[in-house]
Amino acid sequence: MSSIPNKIKFPPKELVSPYGAEKKDFEYIILWMLDNNEECNWSTFLEKPLEFSLATLSKYMNLLKRKGFIRKVSKGVYKITLKGKKRFFDLKYKDSYGTELKYPPDLIYNKHNYSHIILWMLYNNHSCKWNDFIEKPLSINSHSLSKNINRLIKEEFVEINESQYKLTELGEREYSKILKIYNLDYQSILEEEIRKVEEIKEDLEDFFNKWNISDKQIRIIFLDLLNRLDYAKVKETISSEDDFHKTLLFLSLNNLTRYPDYISADNFSKTYEISQTALEFFLQKFIETNEFMIKLFVFSIDNQQKYYFRVGEKIEKTIKLIIEENIKNYSFLNLMGIKASSEERKQHSINIYKNMINDISTTIFNNALKLQLIDFLSNYILFLFENLKRNIPKNINDKFKILIFQDILNLNENEIVKIRRELYQLTPILRNFPKYKIFEELKKTIEDSNFD
Repeated sequence: MSSIPNKIKFPPKELVSPYGAEKKDFEYIILWMLDNNEECNWSTFLEKPLEFSLATLSKYMNLLKRKGFIRKVSKGVYKITLKGKKRFFDLKYKDSYGTELKYPPDLIYNKHNYSHIILWMLYNNHSCKWNDFIEKPLSINSHSLSKNINRLIKEEFVEINESQYKLTELGEREYSKILKIYNLDYQSILEEEIRKVEEIKEDLEDFFNKWNISDKQIRIIFLDLLNRLDYAKVKETISSEDDFHKTLLFLSLNNLTRYPDYISADNFSKTYEISQTALEFFLQKFIETNEFMIKLFVFSIDNQQKYYFRVGEKIEKTIKLIIEENIKNYSFLNLMGIKASSEERKQHSINIYKNMINDISTTIFNNALKLQLIDFLSNYILFLFENLKRNIPKNINDKFKILIFQDILNLNENEIVKIRRELYQLTPILRNFPKYKIFEELKKTIEDSNFD
């Protein structure tokens, strides 16, 4: 446990109680305190002479932690980081020497998407004034600037304080998304994800240690989900961040790559001290709504064990690749002018379905899971089909894809049963399912890597 020295240095009076209309710079005061003292206690900022309100202190402490400028060393005790010292130096000498603004690369600037330009400027300059956008080199006209910046404020991506525009936590997440839109600087995207983990590293370590989560694979799956979820958007649904983390842990423990390891909601709630009703409610929100900005799939085994994986995971990418490869091959046959009757088209659709299932079973799953795979694919192909329909087909091949997806989706129950019979022969059904082949590959990757 860290101890706070009795002799605490405080900033000069003109900084603590500025004259006239000038307002307190809370960020600068916090950084001043932590730069001039070895460490500071939360309560120090609430007492004289600083006298921050609880809401203000919480807001700025969280902001500085998110940006990696400060870190919590123990309960209620904070220190400044090297990044924070650099930020403090920039603020300290900004008025004396001036600070040159950073401007977005041509790839963003030339698109004239002013929302993206604003987000880039605020992230890379910490804060900006109105004139920073309307003066050269950006020269955004006032009407466009007002329209875009007001929309960003309404969406809670940007906030204004004393004529200074800053990014909110949601704005920082939105900024990381625009990097991906432009396929801009993979290193920046990686650094952003690492930064997000660094911000809560200590809290996560406490969480992992408390619940004895030492398995690297579970930790990696957990962090992958955490990096793609925005708690700020769902805290009205899950008011406790601890319950939010426990829900992610449940999804991580029951990730499809970890089969046959499994923990039921009942056992999980008892082990990890969360209401089963609450857990099941949160899971429903994850899977059946779009509130959490992530798409999760459920792979059920005998309607009892449910495993999860998200869009973009290796398993999902592999399944999608196999499906689209089969669709593409059949599309090429159509392009070559091969005509077929409606009955022949239906048989082709059945054959495509069987080929996809065989390919997926051979590549990812053991053949014993074909029945479960058929049930899963019905919903997954519908998901791919809806995504394809939302995007206007750009070429003939895409149009054929839509037709073939329709053919497959229109198969009736009798035809699905026919596929089941042809695919699955009644050998020992009650034997234990072997692990997924892909799990062995992932396990080896984890063992060969130094993720710690």
